[in-house]
Amino acid sequence: MHYSINIKNNNLIWLGFLTLFVTPIVIYNNADTDKYLPIKQNRGKSGIYRWVHIESGKSYIGSSIDLSKRFSQYFNYNHISNPKQKMAIYRAILTYGYTAFRLEILEYCLPEILFEREQFYLDKFKPEYNILKVAGSSFGFKHSEATIKLMSELAKGRKFSKETLLKMKERTLSEEVKLRISAAIKGRKLSQETRQLISKSSLGRKHTKDTLLKMALNNNKRQPIILTNLNSGTYKEFPFMKEAAKYLNTSHTQIRNYLKRNKPYKGYKISLGMVKN
Repeated sequence: MHYSINIKNNNLIWLGFLTLFVTPIVIYNNADTDKYLPIKQNRGKSGIYRWVHIESGKSYIGSSIDLSKRFSQYFNYNHISNPKQKMAIYRAILTYGYTAFRLEILEYCLPEILFEREQFYLDKFKPEYNILKVAGSSFGFKHSEATIKLMSELAKGRKFSKETLLKMKERTLSEEVKLRISAAIKGRKLSQETRQLISKSSLGRKHTKDTLLKMALNNNKRQPIILTNLNSGTYKEFPFMKEAAKYLNTSHTQIRNYLKRNKPYKGYKISLGMVKN
């Protein structure tokens, strides 16, 4: 048994279906004139999409946990024309123009099954513009099992399992940075378990003098400054870089520059003080 409902509104066709065949849920027939609709109508939605070159029938299948943000990238000329971007679908859009393509939403689904459903459509349609035929692959790089699990956990908002945390900890890049970035993007508070992971990743870490100086220079509000008078040998300590700048009737940028160059300013040697908690 099969039925379909077509409602035309600003060149948008909504399709309902009960069928064994794959029928797009939404079709944007002209990717040029309809370009604002995919962004507006898919905010916060997770699912599988397909670009189809109307004349040749060649296609590209992708997925995203936020389709609106993904489509914003497609309709950003600076993004798709960036030489660093190697996707075949980007090159095709630049070659033929948006008017030569239609954009389809094949399925809305939960983030945790996103790659599974994407793989289903990759296997079924064998899209020509997908150089890689494995869901979760990007620019020649196949995500590790740990990465896929991490993305799934972030999308669901769950606490990380001990196994996932262990795999995350074993990865080469700074997990402290990744977890803080993820939390900031999602607007979530870090779970106690995640905070413990961050704390453990920070233990035993040693910074070079150059690194410490750069960290201090980037934090002009918190870092104490010592001004030593080169003539008398007396010194004054200021709790903030801005306070030292005010004393010398200059800007904190000037103080930072002379501190970085290790040069005296107005008869004073500028050095870092100790942070007092």
